[in-house]
Amino acid sequence: GSFVVMILSLVGILASVPGVQTMLRVRAEEVDDRVEPVLATAVSRPKYYASNVVIALAGPALFVVIAGTIVAALASSADIGLSFGDVLRQSVSMIPAVLTVVAVSVAVVGARPAVPPAAWAGVLLSFGLTLLGPSFKLPDWALGISPFWHVPNVMSAEPNWWGLLWVSLVALFLLAVGFAGFRRRDLARQ
Repeated sequence: GSFVVMILSLVGILASVPGVQTMLRVRAEEVDDRVEPVLATAVSRPKYYASNVVIALAGPALFVVIAGTIVAALASSADIGLSFGDVLRQSVSMIPAVLTVVAVSVAVVGARPAVPPAAWAGVLLSFGLTLLGPSFKLPDWALGISPFWHVPNVMSAEPNWWGLLWVSLVALFLLAVGFAGFRRRDLARQ
């Protein structure tokens, strides 16, 4: 079961990449002066940003479900004691962590777009801490920086769901920071 959890964590990290790229494309459009003409129409800043954020969040969530379905089919047919439903539930439980990683890029592009590489911080930290952290025997507080560390093993007897609640709250906070920043700042100047 823990091997499948690690595989699904990797799937989640990889699935977050298109979401970060979507947000960085918003910044590129802004720098190329393509956003101001759109905002000069009836489209408000929050509506413009929200339309992009929805795509940035929905795409990775969909990718996790699709990949989770494939992993569930393979794991359940491999006769290793895992059911299709258990593995699929495990993959769906990865979605809040994936959305948190993407929410880092939403916050960066919205509030501090002058540092575009920072949008990748969530992906890089999650990758390093989730996949390499245990090998280096990092302490729990360091591993806990990755949202994937908080995803419970739903195939265990009593999964602890509190971690996902906290990860979801962090994602909502990061989204709020991104929207507030985008609403207030001068476009393409910061």
